Amino acid sequence: MICLVGFGVACAVQISSPILALYVIDCLGGSIASVSIAVSAFGLASGVFKPAVNFLARGRHSVHVFAAGLLIMTFSLIGYTLAWDPYSLMFFRAMHGLGFAFFLTLAVSLITFIVPATQRNETLARFAATQALGLMAGPAIGTVSVVTLGVRHTFLLAATFAGISAATGLVMSRMMLRATTELQNIRFTIQEAKDVLSNRTFKIASFALLSNFIVYSVLLAYAPIHAKSVFQFSEAGITLLFFGYFATTAGLRVLLGKLRHIRKERILVYGLVNSFLTTLVIALSPSWLIFAVAFLLSGLTMGVIYPISAMMVSESTDPSHLVLANSVYLVCGDVGSTIGPLITASIAVHGIRYAIGLASIFPMSATAFVLHMSQGGLSK
Repeated sequence: MICLVGFGVACAVQISSPILALYVIDCLGGSIASVSIAVSAFGLASGVFKPAVNFLARGRHSVHVFAAGLLIMTFSLIGYTLAWDPYSLMFFRAMHGLGFAFFLTLAVSLITFIVPATQRNETLARFAATQALGLMAGPAIGTVSVVTLGVRHTFLLAATFAGISAATGLVMSRMMLRATTELQNIRFTIQEAKDVLSNRTFKIASFALLSNFIVYSVLLAYAPIHAKSVFQFSEAGITLLFFGYFATTAGLRVLLGKLRHIRKERILVYGLVNSFLTTLVIALSPSWLIFAVAFLLSGLTMGVIYPISAMMVSESTDPSHLVLANSVYLVCGDVGSTIGPLITASIAVHGIRYAIGLASIFPMSATAFVLHMSQGGLSK
């Protein structure tokens, strides 16, 4: 059932995300700079509040935090529709990030306590795959909604999906109570926290996730504007582009869920190299076809990095420290989502191609980092 909730949340996010940049500019009268801040507000709030889950999620309180996250996401998406300028949208984006922080940190951690150790990797892969299916379905639904309802009211449709997920989460809360009792007395010393954060595998997984979300947030902020202004994509065409992106992501995650033996660090490197190459091609593409194909292939990286790195963190961390490890690990994704548009905003005003091209540096750096940390050879 937690996979169904993940599907609904992902679907809601991706109904709204592909049209966000165009909404800021065309409906709220914003600039490219305000687009970058609006996109970053989600990741910033999510990153700030994920560590708080360590203190709020104790025993039965974890169920309440989980449910609160789902409800906050629902009401924040309603707020998108009510936004009157870019600044009000930034507030609702930040609230959305807060709700997402509560939901995702606990969802990933609870899988560890609910599922037997022998099935944990398979379940994490399945959870990531159902999220990817939601990420794929969201743009498809958004494409129809933008044409029939318009951009602003499409956010209400996203809120509907989030609301259904919240209702499902509340129903399953009783089922989760047995697992959450194991979280009740989890405590850790400063030294134990240092041990978790200094773990080699944890560092590799976190840095890869950071790089992945820097690139994705830059594409989310600027690729729709670039596609519309340079290649004359319509709003529906842009949402279809994201549908293809996450169709690629979902297909690969489903495949990963069926594999029994995965060379995780090696696959991680392949994903980072793909991110570097496709981002560079997106920036330099002379035609809409090359742009679209490279954008679709970049979805392979999203299909690999999150599930593989989540498995690595789960395997390398003691269960009693897993909420801490997951909160910090997932914060790396939020940091990437926050800084990606911000560090490229000043370049984007001179040319979006340059901003996207700059983002390709990060997966290249992450590849070098993983190879450096694996000097004895990539683990199987």
